[in-house]
Amino acid sequence: MGDLPGLDYSLRPAMKITLFSHDVSSNCFGRAWLLADILRRRHEVEVVGPAFGEGVWAPCAEAPFPVRAYAAGRWPGFWSTARRIVAEAGGDVLLAVKAMPTSFGLALAARRERRRPLLLDTDDWELGFYLAEEAERGLSAPLSALKW
Repeated sequence: MGDLPGLDYSLRPAMKITLFSHDVSSNCFGRAWLLADILRRRHEVEVVGPAFGEGVWAPCAEAPFPVRAYAAGRWPGFWSTARRIVAEAGGDVLLAVKAMPTSFGLALAARRERRRPLLLDTDDWELGFYLAEEAERGLSAPLSALKW
């Protein structure tokens, strides 16, 4: 997507928003990309997050805003990557895309270090996916204690 015709983008406020994606190398990066593309019209934006695959997800690789992908693996080795992401996320506002440890968890850590406002974008009930998956495999007994 490009800029909208007829709008003066030189009047953007000086607020920087850092979006946290839980994996920039897969299709879940699409939501973070879309939000960043909308927000960039009025704010400076950057997207940060781990890449558990090869680089940035190809359909969104050519972003009109900075995307910082950090090569990542499993815990406990991920700890050093997580610390880098938190240390380098410098927005005035932090926006975690999905309530996942590698997005919301890292954004919480960044907020603790910098005392910045933190927003959470959640478009799905993540626990619902896990409950459905566990039920399909017949493993829902341990999760049955979670009553809503």
